[in-house]
Amino acid sequence: MSLEEAFGKNLSELRKGAHLTQLELAEKLGYSDKSISKWEMGKGLPPLDVTSRIAAFFKVSIDSLIEEGGAKKSLENAPGGSKQQTNRIIIMAMIVCFVFFTAAAFFAYDLIFGEPPNPNLWTVFLWAIPASTLILTFVSYRFYHFSLPFWILLSITIWVSFIDLAVTFEVFLGQPIWYIVLVPVPLQIGILLAMRLK
Repeated sequence: MSLEEAFGKNLSELRKGAHLTQLELAEKLGYSDKSISKWEMGKGLPPLDVTSRIAAFFKVSIDSLIEEGGAKKSLENAPGGSKQQTNRIIIMAMIVCFVFFTAAAFFAYDLIFGEPPNPNLWTVFLWAIPASTLILTFVSYRFYHFSLPFWILLSITIWVSFIDLAVTFEVFLGQPIWYIVLVPVPLQIGILLAMRLK
């Protein structure tokens, strides 16, 4: 593949990755859409200063524009790219595994060393759910800010916490307090309203 063809393919991929038409990109760069079309077809290269401006616009190196497959690598490693997305999912899965491992270790410790073991300690696994989702809520905010995953995890944390509270009261104290599950209703409405904030 020639330098012109590699540049053209990379430019096309970066432009499409940014959801821009050739005309929109041309306007942003101060060139004509015919020039963009010519470069993308591999029928020439822009001047070095324009190449530098294109690299700066897409936040990639000039090497990414001229090497074969450079745009694909840049898009994968960009914020929200496929590699970063995969890493975020793995991190979140590891957090859930760690929380449930901690719950299992606590449960196993009581079975082995508890005299006698607490028969109701299985509830520790119930509490591992809101513990996981609470941590994931903070991690989700770090990764995605106030996006849909954040609000979903926050909602799950609130609902599961109150359900677990009702179960715990029933199991340990014999007091049915299922009416407490109504408490999250106004909180959920608040979350739905907060999602609408611009």
